[in-house]
Amino acid sequence: MQKMDCNILPLIGFANVKFGMTRSQILDILGKPDEIEEEVSYDGDDEKITIFYYDEIGLSLSFDSLCNYRLSEVSFESDEFNLCGIRVGMGKEEVLEAAKNSILGELEYDYEVADEVEEGDPTEAYINYDKNLSFWFEQDILTTIQIGPDWEDDNHIRWPE
Repeated sequence: MQKMDCNILPLIGFANVKFGMTRSQILDILGKPDEIEEEVSYDGDDEKITIFYYDEIGLSLSFDSLCNYRLSEVSFESDEFNLCGIRVGMGKEEVLEAAKNSILGELEYDYEVADEVEEGDPTEAYINYDKNLSFWFEQDILTTIQIGPDWEDDNHIRWPE
């Protein structure tokens, strides 16, 4: 795979990968993934999700049946990807400070995922911004940047052009 632009674009995607693309379009751009996983939604509905894992570049792409299997979520797990100066591996306070001076929008919520964390277990935290952007932390270190498209409402997505 050729070297790509690693700038993350909220509500759009990254490089020449955009939300709304089909699985075959992604395969044309990124090539065959290391793993393909088929899941049923955890919400208990009939939603199905296909996930392409590109382990070597620290990337996973999700295609949702409710979106006609168009690209609907991207997770970045490598410090090669950059979002307004924010990269995987940064500390939580450093991420929050960088986010204040960026285009990320308003902080929607910041909470710890694990309600009951046993002593010695890593804690997970989750921060969400109003541009369908989430940061996942373990022990206050950024492990994943997750982005999605612009949802107009619960049933309609404004796909990037």
